[in-house]
Amino acid sequence: MSVPLSTVERFYSKNGVPIEEDNTYDYASRYSLRVSDAEHRYYIQRGEQTAALNFDREPRFYSTLGFDRGKWYGNSYKNMPDDDAECLYPKNRFGEVSSVGNPGHYNATGYWPKKLVSINSSFRDANSITWESYPFPDMRYADLLLMCAEALNESKDAPDAEVYKYIDMVRERAGLSPKAISEEAIMQERRVELLGEGKRYFDLVRFGKAAEVLKPGGGAIYVTKDAHRFVCTDGTVTQDKPKGEVKTNADGKPLNLVINGELKWTGKGAAIPQRPQWTENKKYLPIPQIEIESSHGATVQNPY
Repeated sequence: MSVPLSTVERFYSKNGVPIEEDNTYDYASRYSLRVSDAEHRYYIQRGEQTAALNFDREPRFYSTLGFDRGKWYGNSYKNMPDDDAECLYPKNRFGEVSSVGNPGHYNATGYWPKKLVSINSSFRDANSITWESYPFPDMRYADLLLMCAEALNESKDAPDAEVYKYIDMVRERAGLSPKAISEEAIMQERRVELLGEGKRYFDLVRFGKAAEVLKPGGGAIYVTKDAHRFVCTDGTVTQDKPKGEVKTNADGKPLNLVINGELKWTGKGAAIPQRPQWTENKKYLPIPQIEIESSHGATVQNPY
């Protein structure tokens, strides 16, 4: 499972504000390379290069996301490292252990959701692993607090102390200071706090944002020969890119084009399918057939 770059960027800076709004964060250079230092040694392997996007972020960024050279506590034969020097970290540049295993096994964006893996699932050695299955929670307390803040915000003329109380409980636990409340702020808080928990789609539908966000097309990722990744749109390489080279065929088409986590272009002339447009009839889930039949005609199937 790959975390979209659009979601990776939504995590706040270490100052608790969106990275594009933080005057101390070099937003324009977020996809350049940077070497980890002593300040980040608990989050990123010291002395190693990774994207500047991974530096100076809020604590949830590091506890939720795995990335190239980012520390991953647990899931090793030393399940709880004694110090940062012993902690393992992914190496997912081209040809490395966490990179492309075969054409069907790779991470399209370079970011993994850590919370979907039990901390007690661990590699015993280089060739064997022990898995721990566990019941994933249907609802967490943070989800309940954010739903309460959302409901209160919708029911009041303007957000007040009661609304702030619940959302600030979530931010305080994450090590962040209070923030101005709005519908967009609540959506962003839910997107970051509940990443990978199956809430995003239903949030978009509930807030009336599904048609706007789930539109055709989308970005693409090129895996290049030196393993740097390029953020692209409609097959065009953006100017926001690290040093590297995009390999193309004789017609100038990019090789190994990945869209939404699937290999769509191999340089052989195949068309690139587009994501379909979300429509309002998808707002409602289909009613189970047994419910329709037991209603003796009183219940009509939702359009979907």
